[in-house]
Amino acid sequence: MALNFKGLPYTTTWVALPDIPKVRSSLKVPPCRKFADGTDFFTLPIIQDPATDSLVGDSFDIAVYLQKNYPDSGAGDLFPPQTIDYVFENEFTLLVPLSDCRDSDFPEYARFNVNVDAAFSAHAQLTVGGFPFNQATAEATKAEFVRRAGVTCWEDFALEGEAREKTKDSFRSMLGDLAKLFLRDTNDACNSAEE
Repeated sequence: MALNFKGLPYTTTWVALPDIPKVRSSLKVPPCRKFADGTDFFTLPIIQDPATDSLVGDSFDIAVYLQKNYPDSGAGDLFPPQTIDYVFENEFTLLVPLSDCRDSDFPEYARFNVNVDAAFSAHAQLTVGGFPFNQATAEATKAEFVRRAGVTCWEDFALEGEAREKTKDSFRSMLGDLAKLFLRDTNDACNSAEE
């Protein structure tokens, strides 16, 4: 989305989940997360910018990179000055490590990123059962999910009955809270149109 917002040309290369560690390691892009035992947790996306010969991984770090290197491109500032008071209060066990709130030129957005990461990670179990796996890598992908989550088998991800309904209700509530941040303040639009 940040590349589109900035109006920058790009191509996409899809990587199967089991290949992510190998691809990220081969590009020498360090992981931005660690498992509880301290081992590397490799994620995508990664961008390769031939204009600066840079490789950057993690969505937030990519957005920061694009804003710093292409401040005047596209639709404007990816990090406009504003108050972002979204905090996700987690009541679920997270199955994957979260992004760290790393030092950033945009600390309010860095905190927001960590909270959004937690919000979606807490509800990821809702989606696992319906993933449209590539049949060629389905078993390896499921094994990687099991390894990453530290569970014993794929069936451990099953979320049914009352537990599923509770998680769905929480997800709806979380999305509603998050959506409030994206409401347009029409008062500002009207005031600036009158000037």
